[in-house]
Amino acid sequence: MFSDVLAVGAGGAAGALLRWLLSRVLPGLARGGFPWGTLLINLTGAWSLSWISAVGPRRLHLRKRELLALRVGVIGGYTTFSTFAVETIRLLAANNTGAAFLYLAASITGGIACSLLGSRMSGEVEHA
Repeated sequence: MFSDVLAVGAGGAAGALLRWLLSRVLPGLARGGFPWGTLLINLTGAWSLSWISAVGPRRLHLRKRELLALRVGVIGGYTTFSTFAVETIRLLAANNTGAAFLYLAASITGGIACSLLGSRMSGEVEHA
């Protein structure tokens, strides 16, 4: 059990650092008040979770603890649902209703589409 905790913790730190680094590398994605960077992170996170869940055990021969570290730790630390929620509220508070609903629609439908794409690209459709 303790080694699972360490695996998730190490993975979470790696995912959070990756998200932070991307926010520094892609600062122009926040132009115009629309949270492009968070959207990109959440969409690539949806794809990654689905893809690694499908190919990890069979093709990459990842064990349970490695999958736990990747899925719960790295991808969980990398994606930013709480940031998504706060940014949506900020867009609404700024009376930018159109952008808020565009962001909601793009995040939800895009996240599902990227998750499906990750499963399809793996050649195996599985639940993440």
